[in-house]
Amino acid sequence: MKLVKKFIGLVLTLAMSVSLMSTMAFADETSAPSTAETVDLSDVSFDTVYGTQLITFLNHKYTFNGQEIPVEEVNFYFINSFLDLSNYVYYGYYPATAEGYLDLAAEIGENNEGYKTYADFFVKYAEQSLATTYVVLDRANKEGLKLSEETLIEIDEMIADLDKNGAQLANMSLDDYIKLYYGPTCDAAAFKKILENYYLTDLYTQKYAENYTFADTEKNIPNIRYALFYAPSGSEQSALTEAEQLAQEFRGKATDLKVMETEGNKGEEEGFIYEFGDIACQKGQTVPAFDNWAWDPARKEGDIDLIFAEEYGYFVVGYLGITTADEETLDQIAVTALNDEISSALKNGDYQFGTTDKYEPAKAVPTAAGNSSISVLPTTSPNGNQDSNGGKMDATQVIIVVLATLGGVAVVAVIVLLVVYFAKKGKTTPKVEKETKEITEE
Repeated sequence: MKLVKKFIGLVLTLAMSVSLMSTMAFADETSAPSTAETVDLSDVSFDTVYGTQLITFLNHKYTFNGQEIPVEEVNFYFINSFLDLSNYVYYGYYPATAEGYLDLAAEIGENNEGYKTYADFFVKYAEQSLATTYVVLDRANKEGLKLSEETLIEIDEMIADLDKNGAQLANMSLDDYIKLYYGPTCDAAAFKKILENYYLTDLYTQKYAENYTFADTEKNIPNIRYALFYAPSGSEQSALTEAEQLAQEFRGKATDLKVMETEGNKGEEEGFIYEFGDIACQKGQTVPAFDNWAWDPARKEGDIDLIFAEEYGYFVVGYLGITTADEETLDQIAVTALNDEISSALKNGDYQFGTTDKYEPAKAVPTAAGNSSISVLPTTSPNGNQDSNGGKMDATQVIIVVLATLGGVAVVAVIVLLVVYFAKKGKTTPKVEKETKEITEE
C-alpha cells in the first residue's frame, strides 16, 4: 500500500529547500526566488516568518510515558499545526491576523465543542498530533521496526539538499537556517531525528494497513451520483424555497442516470446546481440523510430520489450500484482504524501524555481587513470534503485535511502543508474535484 510514503521525497525537498526559503517573497507578494540565486534573510526572524502570536505557544515541556519529549520536536508539531490551521485562513474558514495567519486570539463562538478561542483549538490540535505520533512510535519500537539503510541515506540526502538549496543560498549555516523556521532549539541533528521518527511512523502505518482485515461494507460500497442545491436548515425561507424548486425541476428532468449526468454537468456549468458529481459513499462518512439513502438495503441500481439534508440542503441522488473501494480509500480506512485505536488508548489512560506547563492567552493583534470569524469548527460535507460553512474545497486542500485530520498517523501531513501554505498565498481557490477522498471526523 502506498499510504503517505509516496509524498515524502518530493514534499520534503520542496518544502524545506524552496517553500521555506520563499516565505518573505510571498509576504511581499512576489514570486519565489530561483534556487540559483542568493537570498538575503538578514532581516528575517521567527516572528516575521510566523507572525507575533505563535512564539508564546512554543517551548512547553511534554512527557510521554514519563519521558520528556525533546522540546524541539514539540515545537516542530506546534509550528506545523499552526501552518495547518492557518491554511484555512486563505479559504475564508478561519479568522486571520493582518500578518496573514490564523488569529489565535479570536473567539470561536457557537458550535465551539468546548473551545473558547482558536488558541484553545490550536493547542489541542497540536497535542493530538504529537501524542498520536508518539503512540505509533512506541508501537513501532516494541515491534522492533527499524529504518532501512536506504531510508537513512535518503534522509541524509534531504538534509544535504536543504543545506545546498536553502541555507547556503541564504548565506547561513544549516543549523541557523533550521532554527529560523523551527525555533532556537532545533538544529540539523534534532531535525534529522524528527525526520527519522516520521519515517518510522510511516513504516509502522504501512505494516498496519497491509495486515488490516477489511469488512465487506468497507470494500464494497454504494456509488452515488448527486446534485446539490445548497440551502442548509436555517437559511432564509426564500433560499430554501428556491433550492427546493430547482431540485424538483431537476428531478423531473432526470429520468435516468444518463440523463441525470448530462443535465447535472449542464446545471453546474450554468450555476444553478451548487455541486454535481459521483461519490463512492463509505458508510458513516457523509451526512446522515445522504448516508441513510445510500445504504438503504432496498436500494436498487437506477433509483433516483430527492432528499433533504439539514446540513447542506436539497440533493437529487441516483444509485449507480456497488463499487469496489479504490486503494487510497482502503488505505484511509486502515489508517482511520489505527487512529481510532490510538485515540481510545489515550482516552483510556493506556499511555500517559501531557504537560504541566500553562498556556497564556494569545495576545490580540490587528486583524485582516474585511476578515470575519466563522464560528464553527470543520465538519464533513456531503461529498466527503471538510469545510466550515458548506463551501467547496479544492483538491489540494482536501489532501491536506485528510492527512492532517488523522494527526500524527499521517506522518507527512505537516510537511505537505509547508508546500501548499506558501504556494497558495494570494491565489484563488481552484474548482473542486468531483472524485474526492473521504475524510474522517475526530
